[in-house]
Amino acid sequence: MNTSWEKTEQNDELGLSKDCSPSNNSSKGFRIPFTGGIMSIIMGVIAMIRMAKNMPRKITGAELFGNTAYCSSNEMKTPDISMDDQMPMMKRIVELEEKVNELSKKPVMPPEMEELLNKTLNRVSTLEQELVITKKVLLLFLLTTTSSSFEKYIDI
Repeated sequence: MNTSWEKTEQNDELGLSKDCSPSNNSSKGFRIPFTGGIMSIIMGVIAMIRMAKNMPRKITGAELFGNTAYCSSNEMKTPDISMDDQMPMMKRIVELEEKVNELSKKPVMPPEMEELLNKTLNRVSTLEQELVITKKVLLLFLLTTTSSSFEKYIDI
């Protein structure tokens, strides 16, 4: 290699003044996030300005109050509904209340029917217990008998 070239590189590094940034990139670690933060703030401000252009300048009362009834200057303003319109609504509400009351009532079972139901449930539980006992006896019988003695009990 040419030694004069290496000397030129070394002299080139020494030729920089102290005010210039050094050739090693140790400050890049700080510069990149800082630049990204500044860019995100600027883009946010620009986006807000562009969105503000599309917004209405003055909000009217209809947009401010979504309900048809709103309070203004200590009095309540409501839309006018005639009695002819109110009567069918009231009749319908009464009918609905009657249906709800009817559906919310518990059905009343007569005492004879309840007694019959209890007897039936007791009988079912007794049959289940007998079935369990029969099953145990059958299993015990099968375990104690051989196949030849079992064939004596079955008529084919």
